[in-house]
Amino acid sequence: MNMDQIFNELSADGSYSSREDSEKGLMQLADISGEMVNIGFSPILRTTENFSSLELCPGFTIHECILKNIKDPRAKLFLTYATKSPYVNDILNSKQKGILSEFSYKSKEVFGLALAFMNNIPALSLSCFPEGRINLEHTILNADKSLSIKTVNAETISSIEMFIQCRDFLQNAVWNCIKNGIDLIEQFARLFPSLYLSRHAQENIASLNGNEEFFREFIRHFAVLNETARQWKKGIRFKPEGIDFSNETKRTLEEYRDEHTFTCCDGEARLFSAHSKIKSANQRIYFFHDAATNIVHIGHAGKHLHTAKYHN
Repeated sequence: MNMDQIFNELSADGSYSSREDSEKGLMQLADISGEMVNIGFSPILRTTENFSSLELCPGFTIHECILKNIKDPRAKLFLTYATKSPYVNDILNSKQKGILSEFSYKSKEVFGLALAFMNNIPALSLSCFPEGRINLEHTILNADKSLSIKTVNAETISSIEMFIQCRDFLQNAVWNCIKNGIDLIEQFARLFPSLYLSRHAQENIASLNGNEEFFREFIRHFAVLNETARQWKKGIRFKPEGIDFSNETKRTLEEYRDEHTFTCCDGEARLFSAHSKIKSANQRIYFFHDAATNIVHIGHAGKHLHTAKYHN
């Protein structure tokens, strides 16, 4: 299941002091959205239907701001991934399954913040809106026509700094949507665009039921490898941080060359030496970083292959 992003429409209330500040605010929102995509969120930004006509400052709408900055790739992303149906109010009504209820903030009905609360993820806000925890009033019409009113907390992000603080939580929210190996295969190219699976590795992953003790660690290792490639610069050693990895010995590659050779998705057979380690479960992910293309090929994701030292 894709994890769409959610926009807090209340943050576009015309409160920026100038068009220049408005443009900076909207581009910062695009930067935050881009960071969300980097950790596995869908690029889709769920909005209310009137997103484009909302004002950033008096007389200056989001649509006008996008057109003024149309040469900026970040502005183009709003045209591609925002203002698409279903809109947040429609999704919210669907999730409530006929329950008559309303979420409000300072007596104004809200949809983005409400949907973010129900999905347990932060809503993205423009920087003019208060960041962090927002108290909403949730009113429910009961079957006996009485009203139940309670306070619930929605979270908002409007800065890169707050995104960094929430990054682990957001990353886990994405990973928790992956239930088994088939799910992981279906989402793999979107989640880890720098990683390319061999057919053998695809079969390894597809066989997982998601209950293995190492399943989440596999996902974390893939994420580290992908992020390492995303930040890699030519001339720098490919060195994943945060996972245990090493290369096979020369003797192992000589004695078990065939076992360590996998045909990659580009049709080329490669000898895999580098591998990340999940020692508690004796699992390994064999990877090959192609410096010419900055692609990380995954040859094997499963039990430790035979080595000269451990060959049983």
